[in-house]
Amino acid sequence: MPLSNDDFTPMTNRLRTTLLNRQKTVNGEYVFPGRHGGHKTIQNNRALEAAFGRAGFTDVSSHNMRKTFATRLLSRGAAITDVQHLLGHASVKTTERAYDEFVKMAAQCILRISARTVRQSLWRSHLP
Repeated sequence: MPLSNDDFTPMTNRLRTTLLNRQKTVNGEYVFPGRHGGHKTIQNNRALEAAFGRAGFTDVSSHNMRKTFATRLLSRGAAITDVQHLLGHASVKTTERAYDEFVKMAAQCILRISARTVRQSLWRSHLP
């Protein structure tokens, strides 16, 4: 999926520098690899959760961030299979179940917008 100017993660220069330096010291493609290689799992994010707490963020978790990441991708038109792979789900069914409500809500919004656009077009066509 090609990236647009809207596909970015806001961060401070300090965080960006820290992540880039961390990437140089890690062997592999992940900035925070799991203990046995591959990516770090949500269950292993105790340090991240503790950092949120120290920063005073009581309603933020790695799970919230993961869900936000996925829903933003879907809202920008990403294919469910792309989201599946990025989240590391073995089956697309897992991703579909997890984001079913979001996908249904987005589809309903699209239908409402489409219906409104048709009504406005019909109304305009009857103007003198």
